[in-house]
Amino acid sequence: MYVPPSTGALLLGALLIGLEYWAKSFVSGLPKIACRRDAKTYWALRSCSWVAATVLLGLVFGFSSWTPLLALAYAAIASTERLLTRLQRCLATLTGSRLPWLQILPMLLLAVLAVFGSGLACSLSEPVAEFIVALVWSVPAFARSAVSHQRILEYVAVYILVSQPANHIIRTLLGRGFDAESAGVQADSVALASFSEFAEKDNVYADAQTLRAGRVIGMLERWMIVTFVVLNQFGSIGLILTAKSIVRFSKFDKNPEFAEYYLLGTLYSMTIALLAGLALRG
Repeated sequence: MYVPPSTGALLLGALLIGLEYWAKSFVSGLPKIACRRDAKTYWALRSCSWVAATVLLGLVFGFSSWTPLLALAYAAIASTERLLTRLQRCLATLTGSRLPWLQILPMLLLAVLAVFGSGLACSLSEPVAEFIVALVWSVPAFARSAVSHQRILEYVAVYILVSQPANHIIRTLLGRGFDAESAGVQADSVALASFSEFAEKDNVYADAQTLRAGRVIGMLERWMIVTFVVLNQFGSIGLILTAKSIVRFSKFDKNPEFAEYYLLGTLYSMTIALLAGLALRG
């Protein structure tokens, strides 16, 4: 099945970026791994991510000679986070600011890689193509003309991007790039610290379990907002935000810092979801 270059670039970028940050989320939840922060562990995990990328790209676009090379380029770009971590610590020592937004650079580089690799992602593997065709034909006949395999791929890509990758962007914009799930672990080694979203003790906002739950809630919230925007149900977005605010209302007076953190995080999350939904509608 042929895939237009623009759709191929979007899907390829979503798969690479999604794999990177879903893997980070998974690894940061493993206490044994989170306590081992040596370079060998980091590169072992990076090797696993390269294998996973090779398999994923092969399953979606079909296996070819370029598949492991593209996966290797992905792993190399993702590994630049180690250099950025060292740079941030040097900046923090010299200037007192670690510039957390630097950790968005690997994501941008992966997007650039997807653009240049779009020509290699111009067709889907046979099983995936058959599945997409089955989805199109499962749509009622009166609405089938508005659905195509290209639109389905765009939906899949956008929903991937507004999940864990969006969580990473929001944490970075909030200046909370360090992950509280690895609280109490020394930051002497930057090897696994980069892969597991850094490590910094953070007792201000919530414990690790609450943070993970909050990230899942944020991800579901963005999926719902994107869906409502596509369906032109903007009023339903207010219900989501109202329900979320009611649950958190008791903490606002007790902790003004949390209120500011919550408000900024919600606005960032809602903005990302609205832009993604409007892009799908366009």
